[in-house]
Amino acid sequence: MASLLTVTGNRIGLEPYRIYTLGRALDCEIIVDDPVSSRHHARITVNALGSQMTIEDLGSQNGTFVNGRRIKKPWTLEDWSRIRIASTVYLLSFVESGERVPGGNKFIKDESDMTVAVDGGKGGMPTWTGGSHSNFAGEIGTFSLIDVIRVMLGGSPSGALHVAVEGGEGRIEVRKGVIRSALYQDLKGVDAMAALSDFQHGLFWFVQDTKRCKKTIKIPTDVLLLNLACRKVKT
Repeated sequence: MASLLTVTGNRIGLEPYRIYTLGRALDCEIIVDDPVSSRHHARITVNALGSQMTIEDLGSQNGTFVNGRRIKKPWTLEDWSRIRIASTVYLLSFVESGERVPGGNKFIKDESDMTVAVDGGKGGMPTWTGGSHSNFAGEIGTFSLIDVIRVMLGGSPSGALHVAVEGGEGRIEVRKGVIRSALYQDLKGVDAMAALSDFQHGLFWFVQDTKRCKKTIKIPTDVLLLNLACRKVKT
């Protein structure tokens, strides 16, 4: 059964042959606790097999976004689609604990694995698949943000790792496997990295981009990650 993943580590099951309304109103199947959300903001329709679903905006004032794009008509959702309603972010996962991904050998070891969008590696740790259209995305839970970054950097990617947590969204810029900058709320650089790494739950997704970005983190990446890991042990 497919699920919507939240920044707090919850999974909202989406049953086959069901329609789910999302919004602030108490009669919504999925209540969005966000003052900027409309009372009846969007609708997700699941087909009889649970293998396909669409989302449509219900005339909301602030719009419904899928993978950063505001939708104007019913939109077919794919695995690891990112849905944003107001400032609330969900990730869609088509695979439950112990199920295999159709057409491959990828699987979730347990329901708190951080992602099924990459191949399972030794000890259940995923490995970076890379490619021009990487779908490296998932949830922070059993694995910390530092673990996620280490896996990602193994593929020497260029782009931005987006992190959604209860306090908002952060962004970590990487070029050729080197962390160049980070932003979270009013924090920048190492301070932003430290704040993001403190969260035990959240969502992440990587967007490939080879454009140059301003470097604000001067510390070598391996030293930075080691310092962050040591800091978490001390706290």
